Amino acid sequence: MRRFVLALLLVAGCASKPAHEVTWADFKDEIAFVRAKYGITTDKLPKLVITSQTDLIARTGSSSASDLSQFAVGSFVPRERAVYLSSQHLDLGSYRFRALVVHELVHAVQLYEGRWAKMSCIEKESEAYRVQNEYLIKHNVTPLPHDFVTNPPNCLGR
Repeated sequence: MRRFVLALLLVAGCASKPAHEVTWADFKDEIAFVRAKYGITTDKLPKLVITSQTDLIARTGSSSASDLSQFAVGSFVPRERAVYLSSQHLDLGSYRFRALVVHELVHAVQLYEGRWAKMSCIEKESEAYRVQNEYLIKHNVTPLPHDFVTNPPNCLGR
């Protein structure tokens, strides 16, 4: 019975690696997806940091309640050329979580292509949410609402 339950958890994607063991190798499909769209090479991958939600929030420089919830799962920090993911929300079996990784990789591409500084918040986030939705659709997961793409919530007031 124990083996059956463990096998069921593995098949369901509920079993997960410890956060400190997660690397870009765990996101091969997501890297390939972004590479197919933009041609990003492995040497251009940002640093991947799995950290606490508190550290993630501190690194984004967020202070308002809406910012705290917005950046609670993941963020690209351009000055560090790093993608930060919350260890509390790490779910390698979830396409929604993996789509967030795609979203953050799009921001890395924007920086590496020299577009980051020239883009408004809405332009950056709209592109990232659009590609994130394409990834979700590819995996037969309901995409984020259209408003996320046309009027990204994390750009309100900016």
